[in-house]
Amino acid sequence: MTADQRAPARSFGYWFLASRPTWIELAVFSLLFYFPLFFSATRTPFYGDEKLSVQMSPALDAFLEGKFRNPDFFGYGYPTVTAPPMTRYVARLGRRFGTTHPDPESKELLKERGLLWAFTHTDFGFQILMDYRRPFIIIGVLCGLLMARGAYLLGGRVTGWVFVLLFRYDWFFRHNLPMVMNEGPLLLFALLAALECYSLLRDMEEFSLPTGRFLRRAAVCGLWVGLSTASKINGAVGVGAGVLTILLGMIGRKMRGLFAQPWLCFLAMFLVGAVALGTFIAINPFLYNDTVARMLAMVGHRLERLHAQPHIFRSLRVNNFADLAGWLAMMYDEWSGLRFPGATRVNFVLSMGGLLAAVVMALRWLKGEAESPAGLVAVVWGGCLAAPIFYTTIAWMRYFLFPVMVTQISIALALGLLFRAAVDRAFPGWRFIDETPTA
Repeated sequence: MTADQRAPARSFGYWFLASRPTWIELAVFSLLFYFPLFFSATRTPFYGDEKLSVQMSPALDAFLEGKFRNPDFFGYGYPTVTAPPMTRYVARLGRRFGTTHPDPESKELLKERGLLWAFTHTDFGFQILMDYRRPFIIIGVLCGLLMARGAYLLGGRVTGWVFVLLFRYDWFFRHNLPMVMNEGPLLLFALLAALECYSLLRDMEEFSLPTGRFLRRAAVCGLWVGLSTASKINGAVGVGAGVLTILLGMIGRKMRGLFAQPWLCFLAMFLVGAVALGTFIAINPFLYNDTVARMLAMVGHRLERLHAQPHIFRSLRVNNFADLAGWLAMMYDEWSGLRFPGATRVNFVLSMGGLLAAVVMALRWLKGEAESPAGLVAVVWGGCLAAPIFYTTIAWMRYFLFPVMVTQISIALALGLLFRAAVDRAFPGWRFIDETPTA
Protein backbone atom coordinates (compact mmCIF):
# COMPACT_ATOMS: atom_id res chain seq x y z
CA MET A 1 0.00 0.00 0.00
CA THR A 2 1.42 3.37 -0.98
CA ALA A 3 1.69 6.40 1.29
CA ASP A 4 -1.04 8.15 -0.70
CA GLN A 5 -3.37 5.22 -0.16
CA ARG A 6 -2.68 5.26 3.58
CA ALA A 7 -3.42 8.96 4.04
CA PRO A 8 -7.24 8.62 4.19
CA ALA A 9 -6.92 5.74 6.64
CA ARG A 10 -4.70 7.88 8.83
CA SER A 11 -7.32 10.64 8.78
CA PHE A 12 -9.92 8.07 9.82
CA GLY A 13 -7.74 7.07 12.75
CA TYR A 14 -7.21 10.67 13.75
CA TRP A 15 -10.95 11.33 13.71
CA PHE A 16 -11.71 8.39 15.98
CA LEU A 17 -8.81 9.18 18.30
CA ALA A 18 -9.41 12.93 18.51
CA SER A 19 -9.01 14.11 22.10
CA ARG A 20 -11.27 17.14 21.80
CA PRO A 21 -15.06 16.91 21.21
CA THR A 22 -16.63 19.20 18.64
CA TRP A 23 -19.21 21.83 19.56
CA ILE A 24 -21.94 19.67 18.06
CA GLU A 25 -20.88 16.77 20.25
CA LEU A 26 -20.85 19.00 23.32
CA ALA A 27 -24.38 20.19 22.56
CA VAL A 28 -25.66 16.63 22.10
CA PHE A 29 -23.87 15.43 25.24
CA SER A 30 -25.34 18.29 27.26
CA LEU A 31 -28.87 17.33 26.25
CA LEU A 32 -28.19 13.66 26.96
CA PHE A 33 -26.97 14.59 30.45
CA TYR A 34 -29.51 17.28 31.29
CA PHE A 35 -32.79 15.46 30.86
CA PRO A 36 -31.99 12.40 33.05
CA LEU A 37 -30.65 14.68 35.79
CA PHE A 38 -33.67 16.99 35.55
CA PHE A 39 -36.24 14.19 35.63
CA SER A 40 -34.42 12.54 38.52
CA ALA A 41 -34.55 15.81 40.47
CA THR A 42 -38.28 16.21 39.81
CA ARG A 43 -39.00 12.65 40.99
CA THR A 44 -36.81 12.65 44.09
CA PRO A 45 -38.53 13.83 47.30
CA PHE A 46 -36.85 16.31 49.62
CA TYR A 47 -33.91 14.61 51.29
CA GLY A 48 -32.99 15.41 54.87
CA ASP A 49 -29.33 16.09 54.10
CA GLU A 50 -30.40 18.96 51.84
CA LYS A 51 -31.85 20.77 54.85
CA LEU A 52 -28.74 22.53 56.15
CA SER A 53 -27.63 23.83 52.74
CA VAL A 54 -31.09 25.25 52.08
CA GLN A 55 -31.44 26.82 55.52
CA MET A 56 -27.97 28.36 55.41
CA SER A 57 -28.15 29.49 51.76
CA PRO A 58 -28.78 33.18 52.70
CA ALA A 59 -25.10 33.13 53.73
CA LEU A 60 -24.40 34.17 50.13
CA ASP A 61 -26.36 37.39 50.63
CA ALA A 62 -24.42 38.14 53.80
CA PHE A 63 -21.14 37.38 52.04
CA LEU A 64 -21.89 39.62 49.04
CA GLU A 65 -23.03 42.43 51.33
CA GLY A 66 -19.78 42.23 53.30
CA LYS A 67 -21.46 41.11 56.54
CA PHE A 68 -18.59 38.82 57.43
CA ARG A 69 -19.31 38.94 61.16
CA ASN A 70 -22.92 37.84 60.83
CA PRO A 71 -23.29 35.30 63.67
CA ASP A 72 -26.16 33.46 61.99
CA PHE A 73 -24.05 32.39 59.02
CA PHE A 74 -20.39 32.87 59.94
CA GLY A 75 -20.33 32.56 63.73
CA TYR A 76 -18.86 29.59 65.56
CA GLY A 77 -21.38 26.75 65.64
CA TYR A 78 -22.49 23.46 64.15
CA PRO A 79 -23.39 24.84 60.67
CA THR A 80 -19.98 26.44 60.17
CA VAL A 81 -17.78 23.63 61.51
CA THR A 82 -19.70 20.80 59.85
CA ALA A 83 -19.27 21.96 56.23
CA PRO A 84 -17.70 24.76 54.16
CA PRO A 85 -20.11 27.22 52.52
CA MET A 86 -19.79 26.68 48.75
CA THR A 87 -22.86 24.43 48.43
CA ARG A 88 -24.94 27.00 50.31
CA TYR A 89 -23.81 29.74 47.95
CA VAL A 90 -24.75 27.65 44.91
CA ALA A 91 -28.16 26.83 46.39
CA ARG A 92 -28.83 30.52 47.00
CA LEU A 93 -28.01 31.35 43.39
CA GLY A 94 -30.65 28.86 42.33
CA ARG A 95 -33.28 30.49 44.52
CA ARG A 96 -32.26 34.01 43.45
CA PHE A 97 -32.77 33.18 39.80
CA GLY A 98 -35.68 30.84 40.42
CA THR A 99 -39.09 31.27 38.86
CA THR A 100 -41.30 30.19 41.77
CA HIS A 101 -43.13 33.07 43.49
CA PRO A 102 -45.74 31.92 46.04
CA ASP A 103 -49.08 33.74 46.16
CA PRO A 104 -50.14 35.55 49.38
CA GLU A 105 -51.94 32.47 50.72
CA SER A 106 -48.90 30.28 50.12
CA LYS A 107 -46.63 32.87 51.75
CA GLU A 108 -48.83 32.79 54.84
CA LEU A 109 -48.63 29.01 54.90
CA LEU A 110 -44.85 29.20 54.54
CA LYS A 111 -44.65 31.61 57.44
CA GLU A 112 -46.83 29.37 59.59
CA ARG A 113 -45.42 25.92 58.73
CA GLY A 114 -41.94 26.67 57.40
CA LEU A 115 -40.14 26.03 54.14
CA LEU A 116 -39.00 22.50 54.94
CA TRP A 117 -42.59 21.43 55.63
CA ALA A 118 -43.68 22.97 52.33
CA PHE A 119 -41.06 20.96 50.43
CA THR A 120 -42.81 17.71 51.29
CA HIS A 121 -46.47 18.75 51.61
CA THR A 122 -47.21 21.29 48.85
CA ASP A 123 -46.67 21.61 45.12
CA PHE A 124 -45.39 25.18 45.34
CA GLY A 125 -42.98 24.11 48.07
CA PHE A 126 -41.52 21.42 45.83
CA GLN A 127 -41.19 24.00 43.02
CA ILE A 128 -39.16 26.15 45.40
CA LEU A 129 -37.00 23.10 46.13
CA MET A 130 -36.50 22.70 42.38
CA ASP A 131 -35.25 26.30 42.27
CA TYR A 132 -32.60 25.30 44.79
CA ARG A 133 -31.77 22.12 42.85
CA ARG A 134 -31.58 23.66 39.39
CA PRO A 135 -27.96 24.91 39.61
CA PHE A 136 -26.95 21.46 40.82
CA ILE A 137 -28.54 19.94 37.72
CA ILE A 138 -26.41 22.29 35.62
CA ILE A 139 -23.36 21.36 37.68
CA GLY A 140 -24.17 17.69 37.01
CA VAL A 141 -24.18 18.38 33.27
CA LEU A 142 -20.83 20.18 33.53
CA CYS A 143 -19.39 17.28 35.53
CA GLY A 144 -20.49 14.86 32.83
CA LEU A 145 -18.89 16.99 30.11
CA LEU A 146 -15.62 17.31 32.05
CA MET A 147 -15.46 13.58 32.72
CA ALA A 148 -16.16 12.96 29.03
CA ARG A 149 -13.30 15.34 28.22
CA GLY A 150 -11.04 13.25 30.43
CA ALA A 151 -12.18 10.10 28.63
CA TYR A 152 -11.40 11.75 25.28
CA LEU A 153 -7.90 12.62 26.47
CA LEU A 154 -7.28 9.06 27.64
CA GLY A 155 -8.61 7.07 24.72
CA GLY A 156 -9.98 9.32 22.01
CA ARG A 157 -13.45 9.90 20.63
CA VAL A 158 -14.76 6.34 21.01
CA THR A 159 -13.79 6.23 24.67
CA GLY A 160 -15.51 9.58 25.15
CA TRP A 161 -18.69 8.35 23.47
CA VAL A 162 -18.72 5.21 25.59
CA PHE A 163 -18.37 7.27 28.74
CA VAL A 164 -21.23 9.54 27.66
CA LEU A 165 -23.50 6.50 27.40
CA LEU A 166 -22.31 5.14 30.74
CA PHE A 167 -22.97 8.49 32.43
CA ARG A 168 -26.35 8.79 30.71
CA TYR A 169 -27.53 5.46 32.14
CA ASP A 170 -25.70 5.57 35.48
CA TRP A 171 -28.23 5.75 38.32
CA PHE A 172 -25.58 6.84 40.84
CA PHE A 173 -24.78 10.14 39.13
CA ARG A 174 -28.41 10.70 38.18
CA HIS A 175 -29.49 10.38 41.80
CA ASN A 176 -26.71 12.20 43.65
CA LEU A 177 -25.60 15.12 41.49
CA PRO A 178 -28.94 17.04 41.27
CA MET A 179 -29.38 17.12 45.06
CA VAL A 180 -28.65 20.25 47.14
CA MET A 181 -25.58 18.61 48.65
CA ASN A 182 -21.82 18.95 48.49
CA GLU A 183 -21.08 16.24 45.95
CA GLY A 184 -21.87 18.19 42.77
CA PRO A 185 -19.64 21.23 43.46
CA LEU A 186 -16.95 18.98 44.94
CA LEU A 187 -16.79 16.88 41.78
CA LEU A 188 -17.00 19.87 39.43
CA PHE A 189 -14.06 21.76 40.94
CA ALA A 190 -11.97 18.61 41.39
CA LEU A 191 -12.39 17.81 37.69
CA LEU A 192 -11.48 21.37 36.71
CA ALA A 193 -8.36 21.13 38.87
CA ALA A 194 -7.33 17.80 37.31
CA LEU A 195 -7.79 19.09 33.75
CA GLU A 196 -5.86 22.26 34.59
CA CYS A 197 -3.08 20.07 35.96
CA TYR A 198 -3.06 18.20 32.64
CA SER A 199 -2.65 21.50 30.75
CA LEU A 200 0.09 22.52 33.18
CA LEU A 201 2.07 19.36 32.42
CA ARG A 202 1.67 19.96 28.70
CA ASP A 203 3.03 23.49 29.10
CA MET A 204 5.97 22.32 31.20
CA GLU A 205 7.29 20.28 28.28
CA GLU A 206 7.73 23.39 26.12
CA PHE A 207 10.90 25.49 26.24
CA SER A 208 9.37 28.36 24.28
CA LEU A 209 6.38 29.11 26.52
CA PRO A 210 6.71 32.04 28.95
CA THR A 211 7.22 31.08 32.57
CA GLY A 212 4.30 33.27 33.61
CA ARG A 213 1.81 31.15 31.67
CA PHE A 214 3.02 28.00 33.38
CA LEU A 215 2.78 29.60 36.83
CA ARG A 216 -0.69 30.96 36.07
CA ARG A 217 -1.82 27.44 35.32
CA ALA A 218 -0.46 26.28 38.67
CA ALA A 219 -2.33 29.10 40.40
CA VAL A 220 -5.57 28.27 38.57
CA CYS A 221 -5.19 24.62 39.54
CA GLY A 222 -4.84 25.77 43.16
CA LEU A 223 -7.93 27.96 42.76
CA TRP A 224 -10.05 24.99 41.66
CA VAL A 225 -8.66 22.85 44.48
CA GLY A 226 -9.54 25.59 46.97
CA LEU A 227 -13.11 25.77 45.66
CA SER A 228 -13.35 21.98 45.78
CA THR A 229 -12.26 22.05 49.42
CA ALA A 230 -14.75 24.84 50.08
CA SER A 231 -17.43 22.46 48.80
CA LYS A 232 -16.41 19.54 50.98
CA ILE A 233 -13.39 19.25 53.21
CA ASN A 234 -11.98 16.12 51.56
CA GLY A 235 -11.44 18.17 48.39
CA ALA A 236 -8.16 19.12 50.07
CA VAL A 237 -6.63 15.88 48.75
CA GLY A 238 -6.42 17.78 45.46
CA VAL A 239 -3.42 19.65 46.88
CA GLY A 240 -1.59 16.36 47.29
CA ALA A 241 -2.69 15.21 43.84
CA GLY A 242 -1.44 18.40 42.19
CA VAL A 243 1.89 18.37 44.02
CA LEU A 244 2.44 14.66 43.35
CA THR A 245 1.65 15.04 39.65
CA ILE A 246 4.19 17.85 39.21
CA LEU A 247 6.78 16.01 41.32
CA LEU A 248 6.48 12.82 39.26
CA GLY A 249 6.73 14.87 36.08
CA MET A 250 9.88 16.56 37.38
CA ILE A 251 11.45 13.19 38.23
CA GLY A 252 10.40 11.36 35.08
CA ARG A 253 10.80 14.16 32.51
CA LYS A 254 13.66 16.07 34.16
CA MET A 255 15.55 16.76 30.93
CA ARG A 256 12.61 18.10 28.93
CA GLY A 257 11.20 21.63 28.83
CA LEU A 258 10.52 23.41 32.10
CA PHE A 259 10.91 20.11 33.96
CA ALA A 260 14.66 20.75 33.61
CA GLN A 261 14.29 23.71 36.02
CA PRO A 262 13.51 22.21 39.45
CA TRP A 263 12.98 25.60 41.09
CA LEU A 264 10.06 26.24 38.73
CA CYS A 265 8.54 22.87 39.56
CA PHE A 266 8.80 23.53 43.29
CA LEU A 267 7.35 27.01 42.80
CA ALA A 268 4.40 25.45 40.95
CA MET A 269 3.85 22.99 43.80
CA PHE A 270 3.90 25.86 46.28
CA LEU A 271 1.42 27.85 44.20
CA VAL A 272 -1.03 24.95 44.04
CA GLY A 273 -1.06 24.64 47.83
CA ALA A 274 -0.90 28.34 48.66
CA VAL A 275 -3.64 29.42 46.26
CA ALA A 276 -5.84 26.52 47.35
CA LEU A 277 -5.48 27.55 50.99
CA GLY A 278 -6.05 31.21 50.22
CA THR A 279 -9.18 30.45 48.20
CA PHE A 280 -10.57 28.16 50.87
CA ILE A 281 -10.20 30.89 53.49
CA ALA A 282 -11.28 33.79 51.26
CA ILE A 283 -14.78 32.52 50.56
CA ASN A 284 -15.46 31.39 54.13
CA PRO A 285 -15.69 34.37 56.54
CA PHE A 286 -15.95 31.90 59.42
CA LEU A 287 -12.18 31.47 58.99
CA TYR A 288 -11.31 35.17 59.01
CA ASN A 289 -10.74 35.07 62.79
CA ASP A 290 -8.66 32.43 64.59
CA THR A 291 -8.04 30.84 61.20
CA VAL A 292 -5.84 27.93 62.25
CA ALA A 293 -7.93 27.03 65.31
CA ARG A 294 -11.15 27.09 63.34
CA MET A 295 -9.73 25.03 60.49
CA LEU A 296 -8.59 22.46 63.02
CA ALA A 297 -12.07 22.56 64.55
CA MET A 298 -13.59 21.73 61.14
CA VAL A 299 -11.24 18.79 60.68
CA GLY A 300 -11.80 17.64 64.27
CA HIS A 301 -15.55 17.80 63.87
CA ARG A 302 -15.33 15.72 60.70
CA LEU A 303 -13.26 13.08 62.49
CA GLU A 304 -15.72 13.02 65.39
CA ARG A 305 -18.60 12.47 62.97
CA LEU A 306 -16.76 9.60 61.32
CA HIS A 307 -16.28 8.04 64.75
CA ALA A 308 -19.88 8.57 65.88
CA GLN A 309 -21.79 7.66 62.71
CA PRO A 310 -21.13 3.89 62.84
CA HIS A 311 -22.81 3.77 66.25
CA ILE A 312 -25.85 5.67 64.96
CA PHE A 313 -26.26 3.97 61.57
CA ARG A 314 -25.33 0.41 62.46
CA SER A 315 -26.61 -1.10 59.21
CA LEU A 316 -24.11 1.01 57.24
CA ARG A 317 -21.13 0.36 59.49
CA VAL A 318 -17.85 -0.62 57.83
CA ASN A 319 -15.84 -2.75 60.26
CA ASN A 320 -13.25 -4.19 57.90
CA PHE A 321 -12.27 -4.46 54.27
CA ALA A 322 -14.71 -7.33 53.70
CA ASP A 323 -17.58 -5.01 54.63
CA LEU A 324 -16.22 -2.31 52.34
CA ALA A 325 -15.74 -4.77 49.48
CA GLY A 326 -19.44 -5.60 49.56
CA TRP A 327 -20.25 -1.94 48.99
CA LEU A 328 -17.51 -1.49 46.40
CA ALA A 329 -19.07 -4.35 44.42
CA MET A 330 -22.11 -2.14 43.84
CA MET A 331 -19.95 0.05 41.60
CA TYR A 332 -19.90 -2.84 39.14
CA ASP A 333 -23.60 -3.58 39.44
CA GLU A 334 -26.30 -1.12 40.54
CA TRP A 335 -24.04 1.95 40.32
CA SER A 336 -22.72 1.23 36.83
CA GLY A 337 -24.05 2.54 33.55
CA LEU A 338 -23.45 -0.90 32.01
CA ARG A 339 -26.08 -3.21 33.51
CA PHE A 340 -27.28 -6.61 32.35
CA PRO A 341 -27.44 -10.12 33.87
CA GLY A 342 -23.90 -11.03 34.87
CA ALA A 343 -22.61 -7.49 34.32
CA THR A 344 -20.84 -7.36 37.69
CA ARG A 345 -17.94 -9.56 36.59
CA VAL A 346 -17.74 -7.94 33.17
CA ASN A 347 -17.66 -4.44 34.68
CA PHE A 348 -14.99 -5.50 37.16
CA VAL A 349 -12.74 -6.97 34.46
CA LEU A 350 -13.22 -3.95 32.20
CA SER A 351 -12.53 -1.57 35.08
CA MET A 352 -9.31 -3.35 36.04
CA GLY A 353 -8.28 -3.42 32.38
CA GLY A 354 -8.91 0.30 32.03
CA LEU A 355 -6.97 1.07 35.20
CA LEU A 356 -4.04 -1.03 34.00
CA ALA A 357 -4.10 0.76 30.64
CA ALA A 358 -4.02 4.15 32.39
CA VAL A 359 -1.05 3.04 34.52
CA VAL A 360 0.80 1.90 31.38
CA MET A 361 0.07 5.27 29.73
CA ALA A 362 1.42 7.06 32.79
CA LEU A 363 4.63 5.00 32.84
CA ARG A 364 5.18 5.48 29.11
CA TRP A 365 4.86 9.24 29.48
CA LEU A 366 7.26 9.31 32.41
CA LYS A 367 9.77 7.34 30.33
CA GLY A 368 9.39 9.74 27.40
CA GLU A 369 7.68 7.14 25.19
CA ALA A 370 4.33 8.96 24.96
CA GLU A 371 3.33 12.55 24.32
CA SER A 372 0.20 12.86 26.45
CA PRO A 373 0.33 13.05 30.27
CA ALA A 374 -3.38 12.13 30.48
CA GLY A 375 -2.57 8.70 31.93
CA LEU A 376 -0.47 10.17 34.74
CA VAL A 377 -3.11 12.76 35.63
CA ALA A 378 -5.83 10.09 35.61
CA VAL A 379 -3.88 7.71 37.83
CA VAL A 380 -2.66 10.29 40.35
CA TRP A 381 -5.83 12.37 40.61
CA GLY A 382 -8.17 9.40 40.42
CA GLY A 383 -6.16 7.55 43.05
CA CYS A 384 -5.91 10.50 45.44
CA LEU A 385 -9.58 11.44 45.15
CA ALA A 386 -10.82 7.86 45.53
CA ALA A 387 -8.39 6.81 48.30
CA PRO A 388 -10.38 8.24 51.27
CA ILE A 389 -13.06 5.57 50.73
CA PHE A 390 -10.65 3.02 52.20
CA TYR A 391 -10.66 4.93 55.50
CA THR A 392 -14.40 5.38 55.81
CA THR A 393 -16.22 3.93 58.80
CA ILE A 394 -19.67 4.16 57.26
CA ALA A 395 -20.97 3.36 53.79
CA TRP A 396 -22.97 6.42 52.81
CA MET A 397 -23.69 6.02 49.10
CA ARG A 398 -22.39 9.47 48.17
CA TYR A 399 -19.03 8.69 49.81
CA PHE A 400 -18.40 6.49 46.76
CA LEU A 401 -18.59 9.43 44.33
CA PHE A 402 -14.95 9.38 43.23
CA PRO A 403 -14.58 5.57 43.17
CA VAL A 404 -17.65 5.41 40.91
CA MET A 405 -16.16 8.12 38.69
CA VAL A 406 -12.87 6.23 38.38
CA THR A 407 -14.70 2.97 37.68
CA GLN A 408 -16.88 4.37 34.90
CA ILE A 409 -14.01 6.15 33.15
CA SER A 410 -11.91 2.97 33.41
CA ILE A 411 -14.70 0.90 31.84
CA ALA A 412 -15.04 3.46 29.04
CA LEU A 413 -11.28 3.38 28.42
CA ALA A 414 -11.21 -0.42 28.29
CA LEU A 415 -14.13 -0.56 25.84
CA GLY A 416 -12.54 2.17 23.71
CA LEU A 417 -9.27 0.24 23.51
CA LEU A 418 -11.12 -2.97 22.68
CA PHE A 419 -12.91 -1.15 19.86
CA ARG A 420 -9.58 0.11 18.54
CA ALA A 421 -8.10 -3.39 18.65
CA ALA A 422 -11.14 -4.85 16.89
CA VAL A 423 -10.94 -2.28 14.09
CA ASP A 424 -7.19 -2.83 13.73
CA ARG A 425 -7.81 -6.54 13.31
CA ALA A 426 -10.88 -6.35 11.06
CA PHE A 427 -9.71 -3.47 8.85
CA PRO A 428 -5.91 -3.37 8.67
CA GLY A 429 -6.12 -0.50 6.18
CA TRP A 430 -7.76 1.65 8.87
CA ARG A 431 -4.87 1.08 11.25
CA PHE A 432 -4.97 3.50 14.16
CA ILE A 433 -1.91 5.53 15.00
CA ASP A 434 -0.24 4.83 18.34
CA GLU A 435 -0.57 8.27 19.87
CA THR A 436 -3.84 10.02 20.60
CA PRO A 437 -3.87 13.44 18.89
CA THR A 438 -3.90 16.33 21.31
CA ALA A 439 -5.51 18.99 19.14
